Parts: sequence; structure tokens; C-alpha cells
Amino acid sequence: VVLAAALVAIVTPSLFPPVQRWIERHLLGLPWNRDHLLEGYLAQIVASADLSSLIHALRDQILPSLLVRQSALYQLNEAHAPELLYQQGVPNDVQLDPQTLNEWSRQPTEPRGWVRLILPLTLGGEPVGLLLLGAHDPDEVYTASERALLRTLADQTAIALAHARRTEQLRLLFQSNIERHEAERAALARDLHDDIL
Repeated sequence: VVLAAALVAIVTPSLFPPVQRWIERHLLGLPWNRDHLLEGYLAQIVASADLSSLIHALRDQILPSLLVRQSALYQLNEAHAPELLYQQGVPNDVQLDPQTLNEWSRQPTEPRGWVRLILPLTLGGEPVGLLLLGAHDPDEVYTASERALLRTLADQTAIALAHARRTEQLRLLFQSNIERHEAERAALARDLHDDIL
């Protein structure tokens, strides 16, 4: 019995992390391990510049790994009006008014309604969006360490959101430039054709 107890005491610390990861992944359905959460998120948002990849990573992988059941992501457009990018776990008929969202994006105040944690997304001191988090397992309370991790994730999300917006603007400018060149070529071809005739 003493030998078996000693063997269990020696083996248990080395087996606990793999067993815990297996339980989190297969029984609880958590997509990512918390230890590699930041690296994985950063690698994923750097590899793709579109908004849908950012939303997918945040909504379907990162926040479920942190046991967040309710969340919403807003971006601020050029007129600083909030635009909803996604909302999960919140009934569709529950909408926050734009004035409250604008206030939260500049200076978070006391959360209300389903919102438990307000994370303004800023880049260079300018607000670019807002990440709102609601219900959280197991006890609905965000600890100080979770808040610090989520603040880091929010900072990375702000950079990715600004990057995705600039990429889309460049794509639209490039497309309009191509269309302008094509129109000029078509006009030149018509003029040459008419002159030859």
C-alpha cells in the first residue's frame, strides 16, 4: 500500500497536465489551451487580414476557451458610430443604444443589462471599437488575472480591427483605380475606333 501510494504521488504531478488538457478539449469542448491562447490568437489574426477571420477566432475559439458565453464586438466607423460585427449568446432583440456604446468606447462606466465587462478597443489613444462580455462560467465573475488577459486580447483585437479596416479601404481604392483605368482604356479604344472609321 505504501509503495502504491508513493507511486501515485510520483506519477500524479506528471500526468495531471495532459489529463486536464484532454478533459478541457474533449469533455468540456474548449478549443484552445489557456497557456497558448495569446500566441494562437496572435498567429491567427496576423495570418489573415479580413474581418471574418478575426470574428471567427474571437467568437468561436478564444472566448469559448475562456468560458465566456455572451459577447459582442463593435467597430466604430469614420463618423465614430458603433457598428455591430457580431453578437453571441445574447438575444437578437436585445440591443444597446448607440449613445451608451459611444460613451463606453471612450470611458467605460458601470456595465448594465447583460454586459459584465466593457473592453474599449483603442489604437494610439483613439477608439476603434468595443468588446462587450457578459455571462462567464462558472461563477459570472471576471477575476483580476482574467481581466488582464482579456485586456491584452482586446489590445490585439484593436490592432487587428484597424488592420482589417485599412486592408478593406486599400482593396476598395485599388478596385476603384482599376475601374477608372478600364474606363479610360474603353474611352480611348472608342476614340481610336471612331477616328479610324
